[in-house]
Amino acid sequence: MTLPDVGAQRPTAERENTFVQKKTIAVIATGTVLTLGLGTVGINEALAKTVTVSLDGTPTQFRTYAGTVGQALSAKGITLGEHDVVAPSADSGLAEGEQISVQYARPVTVTIDGQGRTIWTTATSVDQVLSMLQLTDANALVSTSRSSTIGRDGLSFSVETPKKVEIDVDGKNLQVVSTTRTVDDLLKEQKITLGDGDKVDPGLTTVLTDGLKVTITRAPKPEPKPTPKPAATATAKATTTAKSTTTSKSTSTKSTTATKSTTSSSAPAGVWDQIAQCESGGNWSINTGNGYYGGLQFNVSTWRAYGGSGLPSDASKATQIAIATKVQAAQGWGAWPACTAKLGLR
Repeated sequence: MTLPDVGAQRPTAERENTFVQKKTIAVIATGTVLTLGLGTVGINEALAKTVTVSLDGTPTQFRTYAGTVGQALSAKGITLGEHDVVAPSADSGLAEGEQISVQYARPVTVTIDGQGRTIWTTATSVDQVLSMLQLTDANALVSTSRSSTIGRDGLSFSVETPKKVEIDVDGKNLQVVSTTRTVDDLLKEQKITLGDGDKVDPGLTTVLTDGLKVTITRAPKPEPKPTPKPAATATAKATTTAKSTTTSKSTSTKSTTATKSTTSSSAPAGVWDQIAQCESGGNWSINTGNGYYGGLQFNVSTWRAYGGSGLPSDASKATQIAIATKVQAAQGWGAWPACTAKLGLR
């Protein structure tokens, strides 16, 4: 049996030197790479900048390798709209410690005295918008709080500016300052009530303007209708020797003694209407067949004795009143005893 040559397995001096050299090179290479890596990190860190961005007044600080303002904002996820404002401008170079201001624009719709307009503004409160539009009068009526904040979605509100207005009414001249919209609103504010037939110039729907004059003309009041008053009566003596017949529904009587009868110098037409209303319900052509006719209930004999013809119920109202006037002049109001007493004529 042949034994292997043990000496052949031992490394020679040349092999040992080669191994040492390779190990040394590997260590050197590793150190070089590490040094280069650390150097690169140092270089990159030196290139980074600390930047502060203020978004609508709220600051945020971060580090960036961006070269311009726009790149820095993009890296931070900040997108600018068409109406937004940024300073410095987006294409400006970025320096260490840069202070960037971003103001977001928002749509605001303002209706001033009924006229609406929409603007884009970076203002963040209603008061700032009013100042921008030079609406600084403290008496202006604003539909929302002046301190209300305006978000990025915007806001809508209205403003009524104070206006000097002159009002002529009921003999008075009023000088007022109002923030109402129309003449109708103004009158309600001033507690001026309109009646039927009253006229307003200009009309109630007119929009108020500074210096406007409003005139109110009251409708004339109807005059009250006078209440008919019975004519003054006088007492006259009359002697009756023949049959005396009345026109009312009372019975005929004979008298041979001197009596006093009340007469009237005149009787207004309204009185005859009242008597007719009492006697016949105001029916001047009534004929019930009871022997008394017309509005004043004449009997035929009396009617004809004082110049009437035909039946009283067939005669006109004017003719009946004319005959009644003759009867009243001769016999007084007693010719209609019940009704004239009821009416206070005797």
